Amino acid sequence: MKFDDFIESFCSQSPKLPLMHSISGYNFMTIIEESKLKPRWCDHFKRDLIYFFYGRPSYTINSSHYSESQEYGLPVCLVLMPDSLKKFHRVFPFDTGAFKKGYFKAFFGHEMSILKFLLKSTTDCPGKLVGGFYNSNFKYFIEEPNSNKPGKIVDFEIRAYHDLITSRASSKYDDRRSAAEIQSDAVITLTEENVIAVVLPYLLMDVPKIRSRVITDWKAEIIPYQSYNVPIIGYTASIRDKVKDFLEKNNFF
Repeated sequence: MKFDDFIESFCSQSPKLPLMHSISGYNFMTIIEESKLKPRWCDHFKRDLIYFFYGRPSYTINSSHYSESQEYGLPVCLVLMPDSLKKFHRVFPFDTGAFKKGYFKAFFGHEMSILKFLLKSTTDCPGKLVGGFYNSNFKYFIEEPNSNKPGKIVDFEIRAYHDLITSRASSKYDDRRSAAEIQSDAVITLTEENVIAVVLPYLLMDVPKIRSRVITDWKAEIIPYQSYNVPIIGYTASIRDKVKDFLEKNNFF
């Protein structure tokens, strides 16, 4: 069975989870100025794209680009309503950048093409992925997939993906291996209709321009986290815990 056909055989897990878009503090200020998300050039797919992860703040800012003392490198996560996009350009069950870099070769080898894992570009498809491999939004968020290996012995992509998301081996990749990636090729205007929260460091919380845009214009919740003199990657768990609390409070679990 093809991977996308397997996913389509499941009901979409309800409710739909928000879309997460993570950026550096520097790029966040451009978004504050323009109140738009704009596609940017992607070397992998050779076109301008915006990347989201379904229900998880899974994107990690490249800490090699910033020193620990550079505030503009601190991560910010935009939390958007599940139906913020009128259509998806592409949907994959994992981070395509990690796939292209060969991080998943231990599971997919050299033979499996990334297009074998391309899912239907429908807004309920990520929820079907959750329904098929996790059975609940909460288990998806905490990365606790079903233990039983799905499919038949010759359903190689399905079974290899299950091996990937159930592996607990130490590796260079993180939870992006199991987070549904959503691509958009359209400019997205940010308004109170689609932005529901922004996770950012405390030091940006009281900047007048940011508060005006987030609270007054978008009517979104500011979710602050404490920053320290540590590598950028050190904030990944803090942001994820903040998002988890927000999703629980708003009945997404």
